Amino acid sequence: PGVIWVTVLFAGTLGLNRVFDRERENDGMIALLLAPAGPRAVYVAKVLGVLFFTLIAEALTVPLVFAFVGATLPASGLGLFVLALLLGSIGFAVVGTLFGAMLANARLRDVLLPVVVYPVVVPVLVGGVQVTRIAMHGGLDGEAMGWIQLMIGFDLIFGVVSPWVFGRVMVE
Repeated sequence: PGVIWVTVLFAGTLGLNRVFDRERENDGMIALLLAPAGPRAVYVAKVLGVLFFTLIAEALTVPLVFAFVGATLPASGLGLFVLALLLGSIGFAVVGTLFGAMLANARLRDVLLPVVVYPVVVPVLVGGVQVTRIAMHGGLDGEAMGWIQLMIGFDLIFGVVSPWVFGRVMVE
């Protein structure tokens, strides 16, 4: 399970490193923020873009990881595994997009972004690894529900706070 999640994390980081490149290169972020939709709409659009990229990367890399490692996933654990990937991807996209915006104009942003994002997403990463482990052993139990609740709580907290903070970060 750890190898799967490290692969997912690195694949998602590739998308995060490029999420604000066009705006930075063309000085278009100010124009985006002045649009009638506002900064929250820009943030949500960027999160959806990162989430879409991460899900596509997962669809391509996770089967390869299973093949190379020789792991199996029983049919009874497939739904739990997909739920873990979805919740983990949402949490990573929400947090990563916020920090990507904060570091958009930093000189070493490609290096700094993982250093800043990875410690924050540790709860969702640990939860994802644990739920994946449980899914690989056959399915849902009481322990899995606790980890799923942790991941849902993480996604909800950062999903509510990040759009509000994004507007403030981009103004300054």
